[in-house]
Formats: sequence, structure tokens, C-alpha cells
Amino acid sequence: MDRMRTTQAKEAKMAKRKSGEIGFSRVSISEDGVGAYQYESTKLPDLKEPLEAYFADRFLEVFNRTLPLGSDATIVVKQQNDTSTLDYDIESSVADFLELAEMTPLSQIWGRETFKTGHCDYYEFSKWVWHSIITEKSRKYGAVSKRTILLLYATHWQFNASPPMIELMRSTLRKNGCPFAAVFYVDVLDDASPAILDSIYPYKGELPPPRVHKGNTQHNADMSRAVFESGDKNVVFSVGPLKLGSD
Repeated sequence: MDRMRTTQAKEAKMAKRKSGEIGFSRVSISEDGVGAYQYESTKLPDLKEPLEAYFADRFLEVFNRTLPLGSDATIVVKQQNDTSTLDYDIESSVADFLELAEMTPLSQIWGRETFKTGHCDYYEFSKWVWHSIITEKSRKYGAVSKRTILLLYATHWQFNASPPMIELMRSTLRKNGCPFAAVFYVDVLDDASPAILDSIYPYKGELPPPRVHKGNTQHNADMSRAVFESGDKNVVFSVGPLKLGSD
């Protein structure tokens, strides 16, 4: 009976959540110019801990293969923890913990609008990441943050970070200082493709100051609603008002 109660309590902690919507597109064009388009939705886990494992596993595969923090900086997972503490205990020369954070700003008016349209002022989005994720988590974990790798991820196509937003996050951390050992953004398309990993901090390249991004927007398209048309002389690929064509 006690064992059953323990199992039930653990399941209660692992509350159900909206799994999100990400995916990938496949376009094929034959030699005679006839094309086809297919969008594949990627099923994400409904529970928080399996969801974090989904993104963490793909991050670790790319991290240990590409070694972005140096040839001796690999990561070995010791254990995954529940959501009440840092997500993973790890063995690495650069950190002792791995913490994941979902970029889903639905608490904000602009975030709910972005959820509807995929359009947002990415300066505001990046500011939300800085205050609501990076600053809040560093306050929560204190000095331990300096031995923690923070992994950012998006579970909805509307909130995928664009290259300019990634540049802005890098610039913000360089200007303000980073309370974590490292910060990465991972983009997952599907179960079969390698994840795309962006190093937010540290970053060695040249960066403009954050202010140059003020007022700029990013426009993420709902690829499940894309229309693909091909004819004898051209191919047209459209997503809402956006049209890409070639002769």
C-alpha cells in the first residue's frame, strides 16, 4: 500500500501539460518539375520530466559529438531529478548540473498574441528570457548556478528563437554577465534528425549591442498550413502571405 501511495504521489507531481507543436517539412521535386509538400508533426511527451528528457537527450548527443566547450568538456549524466530541483546531476569538467527551461511566455499579453500568430517583438521575448528564466533561476539556485549548464528550448513553433533573437540573447549575456557556467538553445525538428545547438554563452564572435535589435520582429510560420504548387515553369511555396517562388 505504501509503495502504491508513493507511485501515485510521484505521478501527481508529474502533471500533464500541453505537449506543444513542432515539426518539419519535406519538399520533393522530380526532374519534370512536379513537386510535393508534406508537414510532419513531432509528438512531444505530455509529462514534464519525460519532456525534459526528450530535449536533454538530443542536446547531449550533439554536445558530446561537437564538444562546443572544448575537447575535454564532455557530459555524463549521473541522474535525472524531479522538477523540484535542478533537472540533472552530471559529470563534466565545466559543470555539475544541467537545468532545462521552456521558452513559453504565455503569461505575457504579447506572448499569448504570439501563440496565435507566430509574430513577436523578439527584443521583448529576449528580455522575458533574461528576467523570467535566467535571472529567476539564478536567484533560485544561487552560487550553484555557476556550476550549472542552462538549456533553453521551445515546444511550440511560435516560440522558436530566430537567428537575430539568438544573437540578441548572446549580446545581452555578454553585456550583463552570465550567472551560469554556460547557456545553450536547442532546436529539435523530429525524432530522427540531429538537434540544432546554438551556444548562447560563452560566445567568441563579434556581437552588436542589444539596443540595435529594439523594435525588430520575428515571424514564425505555421508550416502545417503551407501550400505548395508546381507547374511547368515554376514552383511556388506559400505560408499565409509569404510566397517563395523559382522559375
